Amino acid sequence: MDVRDPRARLIVAALPEVGETARMVGQEAAHARARRLSPSESVILLDGSGREAVAEVLLVARGEVLFRVTEIRRAENRASTISLFVAGLRSERLAWTVEKATELGAARVVVVASERTQSFRASMGLLPRLDRIAREASKQSGRSDWPSVSGPVDVGRVLDEEESEHRLFLDFGGDRFPRQLTAASSALLIGPEGGWTDSERSHASDRGWKIVSLPAGRLRAETAAIGALTLLRAAMQRKTG
Repeated sequence: MDVRDPRARLIVAALPEVGETARMVGQEAAHARARRLSPSESVILLDGSGREAVAEVLLVARGEVLFRVTEIRRAENRASTISLFVAGLRSERLAWTVEKATELGAARVVVVASERTQSFRASMGLLPRLDRIAREASKQSGRSDWPSVSGPVDVGRVLDEEESEHRLFLDFGGDRFPRQLTAASSALLIGPEGGWTDSERSHASDRGWKIVSLPAGRLRAETAAIGALTLLRAAMQRKTG
């Protein structure tokens, strides 16, 4: 879908089939009313599956909005997937990271607890807000899905269990960031504000993670995450371009 499509993009729990109706309440209904939608207008409905439904507005009431689905657009198969693992940051910085990772096409964002991560910055209590941010960012950027947001997960578990074909451990002293990648799946692991410990670096190397750096040198964790995502997307596109 062309991201310049001016139609409102709204989230539902599950897409109905063509000819069926969808009822929307709560925050999304309030958003629809704020857009001043009226009966017969066309909107796009999303449920995070990658599919989209084109729907006609039937009713805009105080507590609900009703739609009838007129078309289902099937999900496109992604040529590659990216997982972003990021150590717990200050809440506003972590929220910004999730927003930008969504815009850059990450398939999932996982909050990581490292040795230098303060416990309150890797709290499950952050997840509902981060999930809402991912959903809103997907609507704004024209995505038909949004990344799963989970955690906190201990960094040792990530290093041991992640199975992406390319696993990149971002560290200031690492090798040059790869210019081209041929794998269908990649993972990025971004450290905390205090950096990685020697034991974490050794663990990553022992488990086959490639320790890489960014050309810009030392950056804030959230800046490093977005810079690395951008370079990774470019490296994957060079493979298929």
